[in-house]
Amino acid sequence: VEERFDERRSHRLLSAEIRRLAAGRPTSAGSVRRRLGASWRRTRATSLRWRLRFSSTPVAGALVYHQTFGTPPAGQQVVPGIAAAALERHLRHLRRSYELVTASQLHGAMLARRQGRRVPIAVTFDDDLTSHVHVAAPLLRRVACPATFFLTGAGLDRAHSFWWQRLQAAADRGVDPRPAVRVGGLHPPADRSLSALAGDVERLPAEARADVARALAELIGEDSPAYRLTRSEVRALVQAGFEIGFHTRDHRPLPELADDELARALDDGRAALEAATGRPLTAIAYPHGRADARVVAAARAAGYADGFGGPDRSITARSDRLLLGRAELLLEDPSSFELVVASQLWSDRQPVRRGLAGADVEAGGAAEADGPQR
Repeated sequence: VEERFDERRSHRLLSAEIRRLAAGRPTSAGSVRRRLGASWRRTRATSLRWRLRFSSTPVAGALVYHQTFGTPPAGQQVVPGIAAAALERHLRHLRRSYELVTASQLHGAMLARRQGRRVPIAVTFDDDLTSHVHVAAPLLRRVACPATFFLTGAGLDRAHSFWWQRLQAAADRGVDPRPAVRVGGLHPPADRSLSALAGDVERLPAEARADVARALAELIGEDSPAYRLTRSEVRALVQAGFEIGFHTRDHRPLPELADDELARALDDGRAALEAATGRPLTAIAYPHGRADARVVAAARAAGYADGFGGPDRSITARSDRLLLGRAELLLEDPSSFELVVASQLWSDRQPVRRGLAGADVEAGGAAEADGPQR
């Protein structure tokens, strides 16, 4: 199917499968619906991938993950993670169906792609989590998948956690975090979910968030080792062949900072992390996925070549290389993941045609051969 896809033949096969399943008495109605739904999603995803491949439109995608769980957690999570089994299904599909590149290679791979070649995608991971080394990295190597880890370097020399990680640690230990949250002026009800409580804290002014972070540290005691990477662990990622990018040491929302604070945030801790990796850090993922034109200008002045945190789900020729979008898709169902990835790339593409001089110009009202602009 991947090498010689005939859409009409695929639909005929799907119709035959529908008739076969409908005639089978032992199969429950719910199972039939699930299997038919998965067949339709995979057929649609394959159709979209091939239409993308034979389109001349430059398009690419970047996926972001955070925590990877060997065993799915029972409690609520501030930052959603993904089970190792689900991540492996994602990676194997991406390996089969797309051109996998690092974050710093993505924009160039998109512009260099020719009709018929696979669409490039970058797999990225954020934050300094031990699961990167012990769960995600072995999976990535087994599937032969390149990846970029955007790190803060905040825990290179000592245990360190950010306020939302301390909030998670309190919940994991069965400690009520509301007394610490009240320090910031919040008074959440007892039934407030952990993610909603984190959202409340994130909307606080920076000084109040810092007060909450200190109160949470007093509440839980020593920071969890799960939220730091030592120098040797960072080197292990590099030696395994993975790219390292910067995520800023203090992980503060950059648009909130004054110009001098912004310049420091883009630089503080960068040299230490470069020393740990032995390589320059030229790619950055903006904390909380937040950036604006002022942040982009500051990142460019600081010498970064690629920045991730743009508002778009996919990347096109019109994307600013320092404001590239990423999508976080933590779908357990493989067929749903396949369809969402292909659908986002297809819907976000922006057709262009080549001028006689080789420059890209907007396609006017005429649609490309692969379909209308959407």
